[in-house]
Amino acid sequence: MELVQGLPDLRGETRPVVIAMGNFDGVHLGHQAIINRAVERAGVRGGLSLALTFEPHPVRVLRPESPLALLTPFPLKVRLIEQSGVEQVICAKFTREFAGQSPSDFVHKVLVDRLKAAEVCVGENFNFGKNREGRPALLKELGAAAGFAVHVQPPVVINGQVVSSSAIRQMIERGEVAEAARLLGRPYLLLGEVISGRGRGEQLGFPTANLRQADQLLPADGVYAGWVTLAASRGARRKTDRGSLAGTGAGDGIYQGAINIGVRPTFHETERVVEVHLLDYPGSGALYGQALEVAFVARIREEQAFGSAAELKAQIVKDVAAIRSELAASARGGRK
Repeated sequence: MELVQGLPDLRGETRPVVIAMGNFDGVHLGHQAIINRAVERAGVRGGLSLALTFEPHPVRVLRPESPLALLTPFPLKVRLIEQSGVEQVICAKFTREFAGQSPSDFVHKVLVDRLKAAEVCVGENFNFGKNREGRPALLKELGAAAGFAVHVQPPVVINGQVVSSSAIRQMIERGEVAEAARLLGRPYLLLGEVISGRGRGEQLGFPTANLRQADQLLPADGVYAGWVTLAASRGARRKTDRGSLAGTGAGDGIYQGAINIGVRPTFHETERVVEVHLLDYPGSGALYGQALEVAFVARIREEQAFGSAAELKAQIVKDVAAIRSELAASARGGRK
């Protein structure tokens, strides 16, 4: 797969160009359906499949006063899109000037003149052009006049819940990571770099890797079970990203993890931190500076304050036992 920053000129492309278009934050099951449709149509026509996305997130440009935490930082978004089999990911730089184009100008200057669209796939809620005036119905109308077909993908519904980035974001904010995974089609992934901490975990007998908070949404404060992948092992497990990580716990560089998010109220601290204890980690080699990828499986409990460090340690022992049980069930396929 090829990543293209900016808008290329595809006028020399001889194959039909089939475009999946959207912001794709989260690359959830709804997004996957749009991208898969483009890959399928390109296969039927012997064409070039590409995903057109935008960076930075349009909300951050158009409403900077409303902070938006991402579900998937750009490198992760590209990696997840890649797994669909699309041939190219094109990342258009999103600016106020870009957003100010009329829907007609966007269609003709971007989709027709530069990308030579033969077919375009979007979701029902896709908006484009100045003041978000462009809707799928208008895209169909403009596309028909310009000579390309438009496929509007209906929403994906899981157990009565429409799959959307906003719904997933709300679930994660509530700590409902297992529920969010059903809409994502995979566990929620958090990226982070290991930095030095206060050593609280080591003092309690459970050393932790403290993560520098990535530019993405953190789940609600609490203790979680998850799979933790070291950066050096990530390439070996890419095939598992779109589904459950069940079974990866035995892989090299992939560990069961006890994840704590919060302010460590037992020690009267106020800074929100992400701490990861790798179960059965051999401890050979420092983790400082390494990138970790945390795949959340389940929330074990809310964060709470304890009367002493000894009480906290006793609870961590129980948490670790619960996490092992939860991840064992996940590995057996008990959690979908």
